[in-house]
Amino acid sequence: MSPERDGPHRLPRAVRDAVQILRERARTRVSLTDVATAVGLSPRSLQKAFRSEFGQTPGEYLRGIRLDGVRRELQDMAAAPDRERIADIARRWQFSNAGRMAAAYRVAYGAAPSDAVRFFEPDTAAADRVARRRFRLVLDCEIDVDDLEAAIDSARRRAEGTSWQGYRPDGGAESVVAFVLGNAIRAAAGQTDGVQLLAVDPMVRVPDALGGYERAELPPWGPSPPARPVGAPGVGSDVSREGAHD
Repeated sequence: MSPERDGPHRLPRAVRDAVQILRERARTRVSLTDVATAVGLSPRSLQKAFRSEFGQTPGEYLRGIRLDGVRRELQDMAAAPDRERIADIARRWQFSNAGRMAAAYRVAYGAAPSDAVRFFEPDTAAADRVARRRFRLVLDCEIDVDDLEAAIDSARRRAEGTSWQGYRPDGGAESVVAFVLGNAIRAAAGQTDGVQLLAVDPMVRVPDALGGYERAELPPWGPSPPARPVGAPGVGSDVSREGAHD
């Protein structure tokens, strides 16, 4: 994640010293000014030197070191009997927002941190490796509600005899539609042999004044809770992980 040139090329001493400082202090708060002062350069000169040598700013280089640290800890955690939360690992490597760390991790390594933990898990029997496959499916739907009263009435009929799964029937169009589509996904999974639905987590985005949508960052999920029979309240998920997210 932190590119360094191979071969006969030698990094300037100031850059080498800066890299060493960044590596040593990656798990602490460190500023560009602190590093530049320590190696005898101005912040601007250090920026230029890193762009020349690595094609990155010192901040981007440091983020790469930190992401690599997160990756190593995820790999260690996969084999440990007691697992930490990914958010705790992120904070240890100075990522204050676990969602943004996860987005950067996906760009760097092609998979979300939660997926990486499963990739790093020790192999089990060959038959089990073939039989089980877990993944996260994201559906992006744009919805128009032409008649809210009709939608609520229809949703109430669908909900007869079942739980609202943490949604509120009077919560507005977003909650109603999130319930209907979430319930349809649960029903489809329940009718499909060999599939176990672990959670449904709709994320609602309302268009702004120009008709655009705010970018949605997927929230990190911890280890999935034990699944319950499809059709029971809170199927495959704690209630806190159900419902429409603003």
